[in-house]
Amino acid sequence: MNFNYLEFEKFHTKHHIYEDETKEMLSDILEINFIEIPKFIKVKKDLNNPLHRWLLFLANPEDSELEEIEMEDPKIKRAHEILDSLNSDEETIRLAELREKYILDERSRIEGAKEEGIKKGKTEILLKQLTQKFNIIPDEYKKILMKLPEKKLEIIAIEIFNINNIKEIERYF
Repeated sequence: MNFNYLEFEKFHTKHHIYEDETKEMLSDILEINFIEIPKFIKVKKDLNNPLHRWLLFLANPEDSELEEIEMEDPKIKRAHEILDSLNSDEETIRLAELREKYILDERSRIEGAKEEGIKKGKTEILLKQLTQKFNIIPDEYKKILMKLPEKKLEIIAIEIFNINNIKEIERYF
């Protein structure tokens, strides 16, 4: 992973699935490995360790110091050659860029949906509070409240105890 995920200081951790009560391992076949590149970057590198060599390559495949590693490890040299050929293929680059754009668009869409959901939830709670305090809220007020920015909703929620009449809410519109 290109980010830190676990609380452990180690960059490489192995996890297994255990039964909750007996702590018996379900299977030694299933193992989940977390490798966190930012933590790896901070440790002293051991070029005799194959994992270290691969992570050096993955962390920065364009590093000029990789030549030494490639001399010792033909698999990394081959991976570098494949990466170079992919980087020179226009169709592969185009597809990678499209995939990256899709991922960014999807993240943006999800983030927007989260924000919209949070705002909707706040609006619904405020409407419930106003209904509880004043019994009836005119439909036009409901429509306006649904369109108000989140900050305005928060102000109304804080000021709700100072609002004595439903008409007074208009000052927040």
